[in-house]
Amino acid sequence: MRNVLQKSLSYSLAGIAAVAIIAGGIMIKNEKIGPCSAVERLPVIDPDYAGIVIPPNIAPLNFTIREGASRYRIKIYAATGDTIRVNAVGPAAVVNIPIRKWKRLLQSNRGKILTIDIYAKHRTAWRRFTSITNRIAREPIDGYLVYRIIFGYKSIPEMEIRQREIGSFNEKTVLNNRTLSTRSLACINCHAFCSGKPDRMIIHLRGEGQGMLLAAGKKIVKIDTRSDFNRGPASYASWHPGGDLLAFAVMNVTQALHSVGDPRVVFDETSDLIIYNIKSNLISTNPSIADTLRMETLPEWSPDGRRLYFCSAPRPEKIDGAFFIDLKYRDIKYDLMRIPFDIRTGAWGAPETVLSARETGMSNVHPKLSPDGRYLLFIMMPYSYFAVYDDSSDLCLMDLSTRKYRRLDAANSGYA
Repeated sequence: MRNVLQKSLSYSLAGIAAVAIIAGGIMIKNEKIGPCSAVERLPVIDPDYAGIVIPPNIAPLNFTIREGASRYRIKIYAATGDTIRVNAVGPAAVVNIPIRKWKRLLQSNRGKILTIDIYAKHRTAWRRFTSITNRIAREPIDGYLVYRIIFGYKSIPEMEIRQREIGSFNEKTVLNNRTLSTRSLACINCHAFCSGKPDRMIIHLRGEGQGMLLAAGKKIVKIDTRSDFNRGPASYASWHPGGDLLAFAVMNVTQALHSVGDPRVVFDETSDLIIYNIKSNLISTNPSIADTLRMETLPEWSPDGRRLYFCSAPRPEKIDGAFFIDLKYRDIKYDLMRIPFDIRTGAWGAPETVLSARETGMSNVHPKLSPDGRYLLFIMMPYSYFAVYDDSSDLCLMDLSTRKYRRLDAANSGYA
């Protein structure tokens, strides 16, 4: 580790009285800070909330300081409004920011810089780290986040679809799989909203009582998405912005658990795309998105509804009628594709390769488009498409006007 350059400077936290407070169940004295040395680096905090853009309506971004000090003083401030002061103790101290003060500070400083100063006490000496600066966005983030939580890893564990209010820490259960059956646990998997609006959404169920729950307005219906074409249920849903069509993948999924090497591997032996029409209750497809020689998956409509993006890879070879999967799954790499679609006639155009696996040497999967349709966010990984367990997966961003792409280094890490 490199040596930390320190200079003897004097800092003080104005307005801090010498009073006793409770922090982490320990009575500490909030003494004034006298002369302290400057540490010319950012403090180590987790999560790493430094150099980011903060929505003005988000809940406090609490964090842990990992500097091994006995005590900390934290000062959070912006151009206007009251300064927030927080005290924390312990080598790995948790900083809990008061929610009301945080909200007032963010709302009154939209578009401005938020600064966090951290002072740490090592033995008898205080140190001040380089200030953390973040920008407060002018635009608010969507008010709610819906996600699936899985309690453990087994065949079908207990799981829930939950709703989190972004402006607070309030959570609520939307659906728990224990409420669906008294005999066995169903798998609650894909859920999707139409254009991010809560009045039109779907949730898929697998196992006993499998099907799709469709919520439209105040009405909820259960639909069996299996047909003569797809004997298995639909998955990986994407709403057409018009609100009447859903694109799905239908596949034969294989899961492998290894004793050596990759602990969990998920890949498909077959996969095609289908379109479900809510009004007519009909399923349709097209040879361009259901090629018998290829596997199509992960559909994603463009914001204007004129194109369907998806991923496509050659189907695994068969030997004597059985799929040869021993280590061959590492050769399955997906191309990013798109195909024109006419909402008035339902006609499809010719498929087009957006980014090929041959060009990148990687698998290019999980396409997501920006609201204006110009940028394409996707995942690049060594093989397959199931990025949940693969820590070598990285986020990439493509400008569709130039087809140039780059890895989002600031957003990537050693995690999946």
